[in-house]
Amino acid sequence: MNEISTIEQRLNNERSTIEERLINVRWLQDVYTITKLITMNKQNKNIVLNCFSGTIAKQIVVKQYKKGTVFAKYPDRSHVKPSDKQLKDQTKFAKAVAFAKAIISNPIEKQKWQEQINNDTTVYQQAISWYMKNN
Repeated sequence: MNEISTIEQRLNNERSTIEERLINVRWLQDVYTITKLITMNKQNKNIVLNCFSGTIAKQIVVKQYKKGTVFAKYPDRSHVKPSDKQLKDQTKFAKAVAFAKAIISNPIEKQKWQEQINNDTTVYQQAISWYMKNN
C-alpha cells in the first residue's frame, strides 16, 4: 500500500511540475505575441515601448536603440567564471559600497563629506570613488 501511495505522490508532483512548465510556456507565448504585435508598427512613437527597458521575469530583455526597441532572451551567465582580478575588484567594490553606506548613514560624517564635494556628485558616489582610489 505504501508503494502505491508513493507512486501516486510522485505522479502528482510530476503533474504539477508539468502544469507549471506549461503555464510558463503559455506566458512566454503570450508575451511573444504581444511584443510581435507591438513591434510590427515601424514607428518609434509607441508610448509603451519608449518608456520601458529592462528585464521581464528574468526571461526577456527589452533594450532601447536609435532604430527602435529590441526584445532579447535573458542571458545565461551561469557558465561564466570571473578571473582572480575580477574577484579581487568585486571584493574591493563591495567594501567601497559598505564604506559609502556607513558614511551616508552617519549624519555628521555625511555633512563633512558634503562640504568637500561639488554639486555634481553625491556623497555616496564621492565616498566610493575615494575608497577605490585610496585602497
